[in-house]
Amino acid sequence: MKTNMFKSGIFLLSGIALCMGYSCSKDDSSETSDQELSQTEVKTILEADDLSGIADDIVSEAYMNNSNSGKSAKGTNECYVAVYDDNGFTMTFENCNIRNHENVNGTLNVVYTGQGEAPSFRVTYDNFSVGDIGFNGTRSFTMEMGTDQNSVAYNVTSDLTITKANGNVLEVIGSKGVLITFGETLEDITFSITGKWTVKEGNNSYSLDVKEALVGNLSCEFLTQGVLEINKNGLVVSIDWGDGECDDIATLIYPNDVEEDFSLRD
Repeated sequence: MKTNMFKSGIFLLSGIALCMGYSCSKDDSSETSDQELSQTEVKTILEADDLSGIADDIVSEAYMNNSNSGKSAKGTNECYVAVYDDNGFTMTFENCNIRNHENVNGTLNVVYTGQGEAPSFRVTYDNFSVGDIGFNGTRSFTMEMGTDQNSVAYNVTSDLTITKANGNVLEVIGSKGVLITFGETLEDITFSITGKWTVKEGNNSYSLDVKEALVGNLSCEFLTQGVLEINKNGLVVSIDWGDGECDDIATLIYPNDVEEDFSLRD
């Protein structure tokens, strides 16, 4: 069953990833050992969320087209074919421009896996690409509306492979919980992220564990507070986003308590 809550929530989820975006204050492209975590590696870890959000954005667009349910239909730009039924839908894209994303190609399949109080669905990406970025694998979403109808909680489970424009491959495996609270203004629309997941690139594996919920709002382009623990091949470090202020500074904390501030701004 598709609902307005589904569509609103998935649309916001695609935007939340942008708040985790990261840009190094200095370019650190040199190789690092297992006992170091470079700023470039931190960027790679957070970039995985940003890229996943691009795929979610296309899914949210698919939900907006639910008026075509029950029949085969072409989009207004005639670049994709969507087939809907009671169990979900399949969309096949060919050189589409959707929500400011150019050259969308490939297939996504959405299957509704639960209804009622906690509706859910699973998205499968099959040779799916947005520009030079490729997606294969699955992301599953479970939603539950708050008792006051003013919030929605999502659990997102990923088993996704992302091929970046430079040819590097990211694997994203694990689960996140996202709580979105609605409000009158962008600042009042807040979100918090919890969970554990793993990002792999090449020979490096990064296990991520949210120790203090990652919090933000839609008026700030950065997360405003929270602590994320990263385990890189046995080296454990943390990123601290601060105490609630909207700024571009986060702190990288090493096991020996050495702290390094870095900029999140482009």
